[in-house]
Amino acid sequence: MSQSYLTNAIDLTGKGTVTATAYVYNANSEYNRVTVCTVADNATRLPSNMPSGKVFKIRNDSATSAPLQIFPMTGGTINALGANVAYSLPAGNCVSIIISGALSAYTFANAPISNGTIAVAAARTMTLGESGSIVSFSDNSAGNYVIDLPAIAGSAGCRYKFVKATRAGANNRTVTIHAQSAVINGVIASSTANQADCVAVACVNRNRVTFAATTLAGDSLDVLSDGTNWIVQGFTGVATGFAVA
Repeated sequence: MSQSYLTNAIDLTGKGTVTATAYVYNANSEYNRVTVCTVADNATRLPSNMPSGKVFKIRNDSATSAPLQIFPMTGGTINALGANVAYSLPAGNCVSIIISGALSAYTFANAPISNGTIAVAAARTMTLGESGSIVSFSDNSAGNYVIDLPAIAGSAGCRYKFVKATRAGANNRTVTIHAQSAVINGVIASSTANQADCVAVACVNRNRVTFAATTLAGDSLDVLSDGTNWIVQGFTGVATGFAVA
């Protein structure tokens, strides 16, 4: 009777940027942690001749913000990306890929590695490596500012939760969540204490969502990338708490 063994592969390094030079995952390694992924070396590849049902769990734990490119087995596909087209895994994320045939594989999980809470008090640009973070801000200084999202390309699976932590009447200000193109879509709900006042604000191909100066502590906006759009879902306890443009 034959016996197979599953191993863990850690401290892996991406190789090159194309499938021909990519690092090939060990066929017996179920858990794979990539710790070195740069713009010049970010390619990995699934091995060929894998049985259907085989699962590869891959984590991009690189210190840089470069997304990890996971190529299918030679000549194969991942999801509906096309033959030999890589699946992009942002830094700070993990994914499970299941082999479904000799030349096909599918992702069935893509979750951020929690990065805890980031306190923001001025304009900044979020990075892919900060995916999974709760981003908090407060009315503790004067001046409005903008928080930029990363470029949508290569950001699939990236997500953030923006939360207004406190409200101080003397320094109320607006905070704008800004995309580099008009790819923000979703729904934001606003309501006062009277539930009958609930209003849904639709975001369709917008590039910014602004927390008004009147938003309350606890008002929040969840932002998730599907690689094509930033999908948003938010709630505010103020009737006009969010503005979209």
